[in-house]
Amino acid sequence: MTPLLTVEDLHTEIATPRGPLRAVDGVSFTVRAGEMFGVVGESGSGKSVLGRTVMGLYTTGPGMTVTGRVVLDGTDVHALAPTERRALWGSRVGMVFQDPGTALNPVKKVGRHLTESLRRHGRSRADARARAEELLRLVGIPEPRRRLDQYPHELSGGMRQRVVIAMALAGEPDLLIADEPTTALDVTVQKQILDLLGRLQSELGTAIVLISHNLAVVAGRADRVAVMYAGRDDGEVVA
Repeated sequence: MTPLLTVEDLHTEIATPRGPLRAVDGVSFTVRAGEMFGVVGESGSGKSVLGRTVMGLYTTGPGMTVTGRVVLDGTDVHALAPTERRALWGSRVGMVFQDPGTALNPVKKVGRHLTESLRRHGRSRADARARAEELLRLVGIPEPRRRLDQYPHELSGGMRQRVVIAMALAGEPDLLIADEPTTALDVTVQKQILDLLGRLQSELGTAIVLISHNLAVVAGRADRVAVMYAGRDDGEVVA
């Protein structure tokens, strides 16, 4: 079976005052459709840069050089024009960032965060509102209709992270990249978010790349795990 995602000899080099920093240094892996693939490494190992490079957020430009290939279902992400690459975001690949406090605009209501994304995918205003409510229900937020009219600061940290996950799912992507999705949460809420990701993988068939510095977070949940150290893929194990 052809992998959903293929990463081949990926390098991300960042210019610094002390010279080039190889944040990602020759990483290769594949992710199958519907699989949960873990990426584990200590802080500073290049995990988050890897996630953003795979997503296509980090590309060759001033101060940064990206080489290698990221192929998503037959499409070479870094060979696309910027407008074509942006079209993939949400519809083919979504990303959950580690800090929902910075991922959400504090002056926008929850409903607007979701409906703006849904409208970009061609839904009418009324349909987007209805789908936003469905998404909040899908990610386990109680009273979803009422939550649409609340601001991010009115929600708990766990609820805000669920909103971010709902936003990433709005375009029904084949692949979800979750970058340290439980870092800012307490242990009980961490488990709830990880259980939610596992349920979405099972029920929707969404492939997930789960990035974490904590092996315990990934162990027993990912089908396979890649270990990163100093920007390099230090090996892969079956979880």
